Amino acid sequence: RAWTRLRQFCHEGARELQDVFEYAADLRQVSVIFFQLDLGVESRIDYLAVQRAHEALLVIQSAVYEHRGTLQKYLQDDKGLIAICVMGMPPFAPHDNDSTRAVLAAMTVHER
Repeated sequence: RAWTRLRQFCHEGARELQDVFEYAADLRQVSVIFFQLDLGVESRIDYLAVQRAHEALLVIQSAVYEHRGTLQKYLQDDKGLIAICVMGMPPFAPHDNDSTRAVLAAMTVHER
């Protein structure tokens, strides 16, 4: 019942899942993409910095989702803004070409 209400807030790949425990002991080979973004966001956070970070996140999300990947983390630390994306992780089925998909997603982000 609660799942029906929460589905609208879930990523499209996760909407079809009702029992995530089938993945609990699943070992997979995955491909990981690390994006380090230099958006000029250092110690001072203002509206424009937040807007640039948000726009960068949207570009990364759309490129990674197009290639059936998952945005695992998006954070700011002492090295700047970092996004970590994974290909081959649940809720998506693993593909034989996840490494190729990772490279294509990275190239798509770079082009945009």
